[in-house]
Amino acid sequence: MRSVYLALFFMLSPLGASLAQTEPVSTHVQAARELLDVLQTEKVINGSVEDELKLEFMQNPQLAPLEAIMRQFFTKYASWEYLKDDILHLYTDAFTESELKEISAFYRTKIGQKVLELFPELMGRSMALGNQKAQEHIGELQEMVRKRQKELEQENPKQENQEKPNPK
Repeated sequence: MRSVYLALFFMLSPLGASLAQTEPVSTHVQAARELLDVLQTEKVINGSVEDELKLEFMQNPQLAPLEAIMRQFFTKYASWEYLKDDILHLYTDAFTESELKEISAFYRTKIGQKVLELFPELMGRSMALGNQKAQEHIGELQEMVRKRQKELEQENPKQENQEKPNPK
């Protein structure tokens, strides 16, 4: 469930550190920080990294000898500490200061807290539902793949004959 958040942050974060800590913090940046605090972004990102690593090692036990190295790498480069300035930049680019404050205000409400609590579960269940529905029709995909493979097999001999020079 947290992997949904992690995926979103990974897709959006590689923009470079453009918010230098030596400059005074603008009220716009402060509004973004407050929103990310309300969203518990640090907890979500760091927890997601740990969850994803556990899942990876469970699914791929052959990676066990590399666990320490992988954990060190992802803890360093996928952590909140490493990503926070880039994520702040994303939010300040996407939303005005006023919008950030409104979003924060919503998530501080009872219904906003409920959204935060239920969203990961609902996203996980939605993904599971999508997987289930796709699995119910897996035969259709397999038939499409077989048909395409036959087409490709029929096209290959034609290409081979065209590539050979005519002997004279």
